[in-house]
Amino acid sequence: MKLDVRPCYDGRTLDFSCELSLAELEFYREKPFAEPVSVTGSVQGRAGALELSAVASTELRLLCGRCAEPFQRHFELPVTVFLAETVENPEDSDENGIVPLKDGVCDIEEIIVPALILEMGMRNLCREDCLGLCHECGANLNNGPCGCAKKQE
Repeated sequence: MKLDVRPCYDGRTLDFSCELSLAELEFYREKPFAEPVSVTGSVQGRAGALELSAVASTELRLLCGRCAEPFQRHFELPVTVFLAETVENPEDSDENGIVPLKDGVCDIEEIIVPALILEMGMRNLCREDCLGLCHECGANLNNGPCGCAKKQE
C-alpha cells in the first residue's frame, strides 16, 4: 500500500489500515504467513518531522523447533519509524529508524515486512515446556514416554 503523507507536513494526522498478503514469503523454508497481515496506524507531523506508528498483526503457522509439530500463534508487532524526504546518509537510515520518502509517498509494505522478518524468532516452540523428540527413536515426547528408556534399563 502506497501512502501519500504530504498532508501531514502541516501537522495533520493521517490514519490508515490495510492488509498485506505475505503467503508466498518464505522464512527458513517455511511459509508462516498463511493469514493476511492486518496493519493499522497513523502518520503525524511532529516538530517538522513525520512519525509513522503502526501495529501489524496476524496468525502465524509454524513448526515447533523441538518436536516438529505444526502450531499456530498470534503475532502482533508495533512499528514506529520516522519519514523524511531526504536522508543525509541513506546507508544509515535503517539503523536510525528513518525511512526515505519518494515524492511524499511511503510504501507500507516496505516498512512492515522487514520489521516482521527481524522480529520473527529463528526457532519457534509450540510451548515453552515442549519436550521435543526422542534422540533415539524420534518419538514426540509430548505424547508420553517413547519406550526407549525402558529398553535401556
